[in-house]
Amino acid sequence: QSFLYRWFAIGKARRDGLLVEFSKNVTATSEEIHGAVFHAAAECPLTKDGDFDDSLVPRIRAIIAEEDEQ
Repeated sequence: QSFLYRWFAIGKARRDGLLVEFSKNVTATSEEIHGAVFHAAAECPLTKDGDFDDSLVPRIRAIIAEEDEQ
């Protein structure tokens, strides 16, 4: 159940434009989303409405920065 709530919250964040900088169109019908989005989604809390709180985007950026340092 937790997975589904987070999956739906990722979809809402994507529709709301929060993930634009972390995704790119590969073809006319497919999109690639950076893996850091899913790592952050597993860590960040959800609000009572089932959305991610304001920590999602900063956490995604931090994960990407950590990957770049390695």
